[in-house]
Amino acid sequence: MHPEDQKIHRPKRLALVDFLSYGQRLAIEQLTEIADRSKGQLSLVEIAYPKEDEKNVRLRLSVSTGHYKVTSEGLDFRKRESIVLIVSQEFPFIIPKAYFMHRRFIGKPHVQWGCYICLYQSPEMEWVASDGMYGFVQRLNDWLRAAALDELDPDDAPLHPPVVYTSSKFKFVARANTPEIEEYSKFWLGAVHLSKRNLICFDLERWSRLGEEYPEEAYLAAAILLNSPMPMEYPTTVSVLVDTLTAHGLCFSLLSLWLWKHAIRLSIGQDLFLILGAPMRRLAAGEPLKQHLTAWRIPAEAVDNLKKAIGNANGDLKKNEATRAFAKWIVTAKTEWCTVYENREEVTTRRDIDTSVNWLNEKRVLLLGCGAIGSHIAESIARASPKKLVLVDKNTVSAGVLVRQAFRAFDVGFPKSRALAVRMKELKLAAEIDGYNEDLRNGVFTRFDSTEFDLVIDATASRSVNLVIERELFAKDIKCPIVSCAISRNAEFGRIIVRMPDHKYGMHSALRGVKIRAFGTPSLADCADAFWPSALEETHFQPEPGCSEPTFVASNADAAWYAASFINAAVQRIQMLNADQVEASFFKPECNLPRVTVSNPEQYTDAVNDFSVLLSPAAKKAIQAEINRNARSGNKLDETGGLLFGEIDNSLQKVWIDFASGPPPDSVKCSKLFLCGISGTKELNTRYDNETRGSTKFVGVWHTHPVSLPDPSVVDLSAMTKILCVQKESPRHATMLIVGRASTEPAWRFHHFKRKRFRISDEIA
Repeated sequence: MHPEDQKIHRPKRLALVDFLSYGQRLAIEQLTEIADRSKGQLSLVEIAYPKEDEKNVRLRLSVSTGHYKVTSEGLDFRKRESIVLIVSQEFPFIIPKAYFMHRRFIGKPHVQWGCYICLYQSPEMEWVASDGMYGFVQRLNDWLRAAALDELDPDDAPLHPPVVYTSSKFKFVARANTPEIEEYSKFWLGAVHLSKRNLICFDLERWSRLGEEYPEEAYLAAAILLNSPMPMEYPTTVSVLVDTLTAHGLCFSLLSLWLWKHAIRLSIGQDLFLILGAPMRRLAAGEPLKQHLTAWRIPAEAVDNLKKAIGNANGDLKKNEATRAFAKWIVTAKTEWCTVYENREEVTTRRDIDTSVNWLNEKRVLLLGCGAIGSHIAESIARASPKKLVLVDKNTVSAGVLVRQAFRAFDVGFPKSRALAVRMKELKLAAEIDGYNEDLRNGVFTRFDSTEFDLVIDATASRSVNLVIERELFAKDIKCPIVSCAISRNAEFGRIIVRMPDHKYGMHSALRGVKIRAFGTPSLADCADAFWPSALEETHFQPEPGCSEPTFVASNADAAWYAASFINAAVQRIQMLNADQVEASFFKPECNLPRVTVSNPEQYTDAVNDFSVLLSPAAKKAIQAEINRNARSGNKLDETGGLLFGEIDNSLQKVWIDFASGPPPDSVKCSKLFLCGISGTKELNTRYDNETRGSTKFVGVWHTHPVSLPDPSVVDLSAMTKILCVQKESPRHATMLIVGRASTEPAWRFHHFKRKRFRISDEIA
């Protein structure tokens, strides 16, 4: 034991502490085992149990750092570091927090508040609750090793952004890329034009350098972009922030005047915002550093005080009284950092990158029809950030269409195209969106110039519009793809036709050819009947008889599914077809992939630790089959057994048994005992592990007691000791199933054992 640890009172036995949660007891139990097996590398030296008004347990670790390689830029660890863990009652579902017991590493990457150790960049993805403290200590060990080598932010990965403790209700969306700063300049000074997204959120729309003329009505935020990094933890007081900025070359008088100039533009009661940038972000490995943006709110009251303080000197910052007034204001003002949502191309990657619909990015699209299919297609296009989206429809929004069309109750009575355009503009994703209330039977390409579009989508399902487009195509070459969409009368099938720019004929001719080919293709017989029923079968659905056009029957889910399928398929085919081709695709909602049904497992409670054991029907069937085979092939009083495969989860106190094997070929069976062999077991475990991507591994063994109770014998416990303690990479826990009285009245009993409860005797060793 390290001398530092000898001075500290060892924690009392866990069994005496009944008020801890299961998770906290589990954490201490696991840490104790890790410490016992670490050969002094890690010690659990203190447990601070929660008081009456507290819920967390505070654990102090002593960690040896002598085995970490250290570079000059890495963290300068002591020979042993004391690290405090805060463990919630909800552990392991809530990750413990780790802190150094000093602030020597303040300002270092991934160390917050000078002592908090930031171990996980994406906790929801990286934290595995079932690993508990074993996984946590491994992550801590990896962090300490990387910190010693200064590899917490490696060159081949994105940078972890600095820490800013936000407290304001106001938020910003950074949309415009930041201006470049000349190499010789220490900073860039200017303003950002703000647009109000809602009551608490603003968009950063455009950057203007200091000296540019601003429109009088423009709402501006002051902006400073630095040419060198800020500290990893941003200042929490104005005075420290000002000191930091002056250290970056921004002189005190210029900063004072600049803030005052922005303040006097504001009305009484308006807040002043400061956007601060520093080169501390990187989207991908090898890229030059980009500005990390933060936003500071100066409340209206503080702004008014600033205006009064500087105003008394008539804005002359050269006067001592003005400088003193500004300095006094700095002492009393506080920083209130706001949340900044990054949406700049230079530091973010679109979430739809490499998807089919991403092809629409920066494209110009003409969408004809804004009904059940068109309204959903419009949203898919708008979210892909097109350069231009033009929506055309002749109808208005009625109350009945809200059940499946992408409109709001507020839109009822307005033209569909314009109401939809308003909604799509609210997304602030497309460059230009327009809506036109037009009857397309009067002309499509006589009204809209086809050269202004990269894609035309006809979602009207109108025969008349189809004929109009056909006629216009004979008169004029349309050098962009045209896509036609339709759903059958009961939404059993969907159809798109993609006409490429150099095809000689129009959509009506294409549809006619598709119809003939469909009726000539046996596999499309049902689909053809649905789209082109016979006169006897044809019926029309009118939701409001006498005052509405015939339509199809479909829910919002149906319409949305078809719209998504249509737009994905259309852009895929456009990129694959030859310039003179026409192609039709048909869709059906039912998925042809095989269904997966999971049967209910049989549930048992193990006799040792009260774990729930969930035995799958397949595993039970395999075990029962081996018992029956053993009884038929030899002495029915001989014991038999095999291996169990599944998963053990300490966080849920569950053991899943997915599969079971019979005895390996080198096993020994007789009436007194069963010795499970090892031949082929490693390969079998690897097979299950690979086939299930890690969900099924070796979890234990099973065997029978033909005439005795299902209780473990000395031989059984000796075998379990070898499994848990003797193997080179022994598991932390294992389950044993004993089928007692197997030859007469079988009784199945599970026994779940933990490694820490076993020790190796001289006889076993």
